[in-house]
Amino acid sequence: MDKINTHKYLNRRNRPDFSEYLSHFTKDGDFCNGEQTLELLDFRTMSAFEKLYSILEMKTLKTSSMPWTKTQGICFTECPWSSLLVHTKQYSSYGIGFTKEFIYREGGSPVFYMRFNLLQAIIRNIQDNKTKENLLKLLTPYSPDFDTDYAKRKHKRVDYTHEREWRMCKDLQFEYEDIAFLIIEKHEDYDKLPQLFKDSFDRNKIIVMNNYRLVEEFWPVHIK
Repeated sequence: MDKINTHKYLNRRNRPDFSEYLSHFTKDGDFCNGEQTLELLDFRTMSAFEKLYSILEMKTLKTSSMPWTKTQGICFTECPWSSLLVHTKQYSSYGIGFTKEFIYREGGSPVFYMRFNLLQAIIRNIQDNKTKENLLKLLTPYSPDFDTDYAKRKHKRVDYTHEREWRMCKDLQFEYEDIAFLIIEKHEDYDKLPQLFKDSFDRNKIIVMNNYRLVEEFWPVHIK
């Protein structure tokens, strides 16, 4: 076994907290940051399912304005399966998944969680606007509960490290065969998905979150 295959084997088999997949979840109503382009205005009133339907119909994930940095991006999470039910409470039970390899090939990468003072220093001190813009697209402020300076620095606490976020800074166009899995809330949602998608996508790659909730109810391992 060569070194590359050994590395993949170790990641997959010996790291239960590690995944080779990323998920993008939709949410009801407005975005995390209200300042969006006119192109996305229709999305602001859609339900999470309607957004997922539109994404599948267009075969496109569009960027939206990120909080704090006001740059454009698409957010993905690598949160482990054991945390997924908690994650869906914050967003929704509707999501689309891709391999890391696909997202990386299309220009995505992990974000950097950065202390507020360092983020502010970058904004103040980097003179080259293009460099600053490219950096800001991949930065998220970090101010956990044990941050004692948040009050005097006049910012709120922010901690999204549990999401293990990846981000793309341009629209993502894909084909149905690029999708690794689709997450829906209940079985009935499948019938409402675009017909062209249902005709070409393997139904075995559909994850129904209500099934997972039932498993957790009978055998509560992850959710307390």
